[in-house]
Amino acid sequence: MSAAVFLSSLALLSNSISYDYNLFYQRSEWALSFDYSNYARPTQSESSYYYGDAESYQFYNNENVNCFGYAIGIEAYIELGILYAVSNIDEAMYWNRVVPEVVSKARYYNVTLRVLSGLDDSIADDEYRVAFRVNLNGREMHFMRQNADGSWSAKYGEEPSVLFNPDCDYIPEIDEVWKRGYTYDSITTYFARR
Repeated sequence: MSAAVFLSSLALLSNSISYDYNLFYQRSEWALSFDYSNYARPTQSESSYYYGDAESYQFYNNENVNCFGYAIGIEAYIELGILYAVSNIDEAMYWNRVVPEVVSKARYYNVTLRVLSGLDDSIADDEYRVAFRVNLNGREMHFMRQNADGSWSAKYGEEPSVLFNPDCDYIPEIDEVWKRGYTYDSITTYFARR
């Protein structure tokens, strides 16, 4: 693939993500390296430390919506193509291909996802937190969303939504919560959803 074609295919992605990237040629392919260090974060005056614009938990049952759609508040069953194209996901692939595809897919539905450096990052008043993990062997992903009281909820495929312990606002940090028939063994990545 030529650099021009590669950059053209990048246009959709770059419209939804505003951070620095480096384009380089590696192993007969054009590749991209993203730099998240300059990614815009809200200032303290426009941020809310706790739960921002999160809604109160309400039981949700729609078999046409998966965990991704549920977490970002969209009535859709959203898949990540990269998870079906690879069998092993290393750290570089996770940050350079998987996370950007999450942001790009959300943008397709007019949703902005901003990568956070951790659970305690401040979010703006019009944002709420979403947590994400994948199975490093590919094919499986899972999302959770934070609710107005700080609790977390999720939806597993076609199953109804689940509310996790409402007294625990660090649920995504507990590995056992992510185990429900699958192993989601990547790190937990947090997004601010706007």
